[in-house]
Amino acid sequence: GAYLAYEFESNVADTLQAVSIHFAHINGDISNYLFSIVVWDQLDIPGGINDHILYRQDFMTPAYIDSLNGFATYVLDTPQIVNGKFFIGWQQSQSGNMSVGFDKNHDAGTHLYYNVTGTWLSTAFHGALLMRPLLGKKIQFPAGISIPKSYEISLWPNPAKELLYLSSQVSNDRFLGIYDLSGKLLPVPEKFISQSKRQFDISNLPDGIYLLRMQSAGRLFIKQ
Repeated sequence: GAYLAYEFESNVADTLQAVSIHFAHINGDISNYLFSIVVWDQLDIPGGINDHILYRQDFMTPAYIDSLNGFATYVLDTPQIVNGKFFIGWQQSQSGNMSVGFDKNHDAGTHLYYNVTGTWLSTAFHGALLMRPLLGKKIQFPAGISIPKSYEISLWPNPAKELLYLSSQVSNDRFLGIYDLSGKLLPVPEKFISQSKRQFDISNLPDGIYLLRMQSAGRLFIKQ
């Protein structure tokens, strides 16, 4: 559930089309890790309560580009208008380190933040993360990863304690199960309320992050 946010500033209104990240091939292969691309136009520093997310896409995985300092480009399915300060980053779905390139020749440490306990903190490292926003109406994208469009499904409340509700715009959307982050299918009672709404009893799940999968899409949720 840890967040990382990298601050940028646009002098005029512009269109954020993609996020590029250099995943460093060190300390093992992390290409099976799950994370979410996140874009904010406001961070409540240090509080973390009144953050405003512009965009989020779940179920991303790191990609290694076979070139010197190569960047994997994650194309947003819905471009976002940014004006003034904005932040790009991620939320991790699994524990462990996501190894990303770091430029020690340019110091952007005052623009790097992380959040693991509900409070935003500044990094103690001096350097620049190899992570870039790609702006402009028309961009010739380098080799990259198109973020797939998914049907709209909603989970609430999130975090949840006992009951979790789901709505889907897809009629007769088939429920495929709830999984922990190791990929284990968990026995969770489902109550069919209507064609578009379901209820799940998660009271017996340990606290943690889980994946609910439908035939059309999937969503992460937190049990606490």
